[in-house]
Amino acid sequence: MPGEQAQIVKKLETGPDDVEVKYTGFNGQLTLSQVPINAGRAYTVYLGGRNLSAKSLSIKFNSPFLQVTPGSIASHDYGPDISVVSFEVIAEAKAPVGEYSVFVESASGGRSAVVGGLSIRAFPNPYGNLVLDTKSF
Repeated sequence: MPGEQAQIVKKLETGPDDVEVKYTGFNGQLTLSQVPINAGRAYTVYLGGRNLSAKSLSIKFNSPFLQVTPGSIASHDYGPDISVVSFEVIAEAKAPVGEYSVFVESASGGRSAVVGGLSIRAFPNPYGNLVLDTKSF
């Protein structure tokens, strides 16, 4: 009835807390800062946190302009206090300048994110997937 009050009680349940991502990075170095990338390029990005495993992890973004190259997720040994994975991200040429979040999900449904972990910039990023010409050395 109009004007009547109703009490609604709903218990919120938390999902599995088996995965956490806290750091992003380039060239094997992790940081709390965002990783700058450019549209139209591919980059190898690192994620650091807890219980990250290439075998049981999916990585997504809050933009349809960013994709993970299939089969590119790899685990790295940084010691017992942190787990690290890397992956290749492709930023489409039409990707707008801005900040984008990286989401990880474990096989058991645990989720974590680095909000604004990637930043598409208009200026060239000198730390992209560099290829050195060894003939010039």
